[in-house]
Amino acid sequence: MSLADRLRLEAEAEAADRAVVGPRDNRVQEIDTRRFPWSTICHLCRDFGDGRCVGCSGVLIDPRSVLTAAHCLWSVVRRAAPRALTVFPGRSDRDTIPFGAFRARRFWVPRGFVDGPDRALWDFGVIELVRRRCATRAAFCPWRPSTTASSREPRSRAGW
Repeated sequence: MSLADRLRLEAEAEAADRAVVGPRDNRVQEIDTRRFPWSTICHLCRDFGDGRCVGCSGVLIDPRSVLTAAHCLWSVVRRAAPRALTVFPGRSDRDTIPFGAFRARRFWVPRGFVDGPDRALWDFGVIELVRRRCATRAAFCPWRPSTTASSREPRSRAGW
């Protein structure tokens, strides 16, 4: 199969993903994505080497880790991972990016997803972000120091 055929199939797969929402989108958009837990939801911008941003999503599970789907990190059609990956926590639209952008240092998907054939069982992955200092206003940090007397360690505020 040629690269052009593979890219056409991937475009069709992306169109099918959009169809999952249905002809009428009844989802309610959360407006204040600066507040927890919505602040932990991330938009992923994946560049497979052609300069385009192909979107996906994930959720922060600690200050520098994002849980996502393996299909966001490995293109079965291209048989390749993105060459660049940028994470936008709390992004609610094209212009609202309250916490800025974070580059991925590295990411991981299970070998079972890459090799198949039962990819649905292995459709999860983890992204490690380039660490930013949480003390700056521009940096996003989804944890706060514990207020309990027994622990001074940061506690995660991500998840449900």
